[in-house]
Amino acid sequence: MYDFHLHLARLPQPTTLARTLTERGLHFNAIACEPYEWEILQKMSATLFEGSTRNYGIHPMAIADVTEADWERLETILVDNPDAGVGECGLDKRYPGRMSFPLQPQKARFKKPHSSATWNLH
Repeated sequence: MYDFHLHLARLPQPTTLARTLTERGLHFNAIACEPYEWEILQKMSATLFEGSTRNYGIHPMAIADVTEADWERLETILVDNPDAGVGECGLDKRYPGRMSFPLQPQKARFKKPHSSATWNLH
């Protein structure tokens, strides 16, 4: 499995980069993995993502700070954007030499039942 994705919303000029990639015929997976990033990606024109995918999720390193309102907002975004993917999810243990994020809050949230388990995503 290969994972090629771009944290577009974290970059200084996300619209310019998306436009340049699209104009050059390059396809990409834009990942928005924290609530502030969702809003940035949502405000960008759909034409900037022709042939590419917007993905929304919660990065494991941020899971402890996510509220129930954030989860509800994520669900709304995914329901309203059926072509969007779900990105940055799961458990993040990192690799040796990198900063580690505690697994306990990640495991607790990962096990917690949520309405997202019933999302009808493709």
